[in-house]
Amino acid sequence: MKQYDVAIIGFGKGGKTLASFLGKRGRKIAVVEKSKKMYGGTCINVACIPTKYLIHEAKKLQVHKNQEWEEKAKAYASVVVSKKEFIDKLRLGNYKKVNKSEVAEVIDGFASFVDEHTLSVEQENGMIQIKAETIIINTGATPVLPDIVGIKNNPVVYTSDTLLNEERLPQTLSIIGGGYISLEFASMYADFGSKVRIFDRGDTFLPKEDENVAKAVRETLEKKGIEIYLQAQSKKVEGDQLVIEFTKENSEKIFQSDAILLATGRKPNTDGLQLEKAGVKTGKRKEIVVDNQLRTSTPHIFAIGDVKGGPQFTYVSLDDYRIVADQLTGGKEYNQEKRGYLPYSVFIDPPLSRIGLTEKEATEKNLNFDLFTLAAADIPRAKLIGETEGMLRVIVEKDSDKILGAALFCAESYEIINLIKYNMDTRDTYYTLKNQIYTHPSMTESLNYLFDELV
Repeated sequence: MKQYDVAIIGFGKGGKTLASFLGKRGRKIAVVEKSKKMYGGTCINVACIPTKYLIHEAKKLQVHKNQEWEEKAKAYASVVVSKKEFIDKLRLGNYKKVNKSEVAEVIDGFASFVDEHTLSVEQENGMIQIKAETIIINTGATPVLPDIVGIKNNPVVYTSDTLLNEERLPQTLSIIGGGYISLEFASMYADFGSKVRIFDRGDTFLPKEDENVAKAVRETLEKKGIEIYLQAQSKKVEGDQLVIEFTKENSEKIFQSDAILLATGRKPNTDGLQLEKAGVKTGKRKEIVVDNQLRTSTPHIFAIGDVKGGPQFTYVSLDDYRIVADQLTGGKEYNQEKRGYLPYSVFIDPPLSRIGLTEKEATEKNLNFDLFTLAAADIPRAKLIGETEGMLRVIVEKDSDKILGAALFCAESYEIINLIKYNMDTRDTYYTLKNQIYTHPSMTESLNYLFDELV
């Protein structure tokens, strides 16, 4: 039985970065990955990188939206093939960076706990066991499959993982779920030329966002021809027929769909790990329970990334690596409480980026604040590139002049939001952003104008 200093279950962002960091410092590392198609983790294989690749290509193809359907379908198939080639190169590159003598040994197979220091790895040609002083669980998350009759083994039903590899462009795409994954896929496939419908069982569109932001996003999506149905409960799938119950109207309708996307969230991937044998506790959604240092209920076992629950972002997994690296080699000072405000971006067109409090949340907390807003159409760069949809909104505490939150629904918002995060983390005032010298014409210089627009 091989002995390692650290065994990492899963080849995701945090795990591979941790392997490289520790391996180059003389630790003997094993990285166990159940699928050769997942070297590098969720992000590069089935999530952020392939989706953003397709979103980028779809946006370029919008200029050809008056093409015949056969031409759109051919263009889409070509993009998916090039995407696969691109991801294959990234996956191989990730493998080569980790699987070398000065970094780590990559072990193919499905790992489960035998005890708190021992892992059993099921491989194609049998079973092996390995031991490690420290174990890192980095198994990510997997799509939630809703309890809907007729979805199992149905060739027109997909998850976000599987639809990305489909070379056939669906003429009609029905999406079950109204969250951020749903919106990204809806916007992308509408740009490729599909007829897209979103069915959300909730009664509010984007309930986590302020009402006027949600309204602006919905209007933009509907301009693309996307149909959005609320209070729409998916009942069953019969062949390519999706049966929807409209709860408010107490009625049922049938929608033909060339593809049905299940976008009802993702859950921590803990099935089969035999965590109880290592004394590792889980929560209500089977997420691994961790403390601020990402230690589980068994202190030498850590959990990083999506498997521990919470925000499912690659950059959170990367920051998890920093916490564990500090615990194993540093001053043991960095933890989850010190990571600052967490921004996120939804890559619709234009992208929606958020951080901190919404206006509604600030009001509920009885905070004394100012609201600054700017229409994207008033930004010179937006006019120049012809992307004038959207708005920018920033909430500032009156007494301290510190930013409490922001919602940026505009081109390149995913870049601007990082400046706002830095300003919030350093507890600076908004005047620093307002009076900063920015290049012109750029989307970032919108901050010069935004803070002159007090509501």
